[in-house]
Amino acid sequence: MEVERGDEFVPELVRSITPRVETISVNRPTLDDVFIKLTGHAIREEEASGLDMMRMRGRMWSGQRR
Repeated sequence: MEVERGDEFVPELVRSITPRVETISVNRPTLDDVFIKLTGHAIREEEASGLDMMRMRGRMWSGQRR
């Protein structure tokens, strides 16, 4: 999930969710995350392993940060 002002959004989200949130993490995007988001692929996608490809697709799908 990507949102502006995550530092304000996350506390409000946690307060509003039922059942109670047990854990949450917030991370800044890496340069790889930004490159993939902008281009849709890794710099050397043809050299990436199958597992790396699954991770990249999962990040793009979920908006997840590393």
